[in-house]
Amino acid sequence: MEYCMKKGEVMSLTAAERSVIRVQAGEVWLTSGDDSRDHFLYRGDSFAKNGDGLVVLESLADCAFTIRSLAAAPGRVTIRLTLAGAPKAGI
Repeated sequence: MEYCMKKGEVMSLTAAERSVIRVQAGEVWLTSGDDSRDHFLYRGDSFAKNGDGLVVLESLADCAFTIRSLAAAPGRVTIRLTLAGAPKAGI
């Protein structure tokens, strides 16, 4: 499935199976609950998630990416989209 986000938007997802996130356009910052490293993904880059756990993505520029299950019989992927941008002056 393909997703698009505007710069500064944040998406969190929980997958109960192995999956791959592949960036089609733009730039994404990604962190995973079971990995203390930050990942910066650009067009053509991918990130493999090997099982249960939370993944958080933030778009560093307008972006498009796909999430693909690697399981023989795909299970459930829960996606929670949170729109968050830079604070505006006077608000």
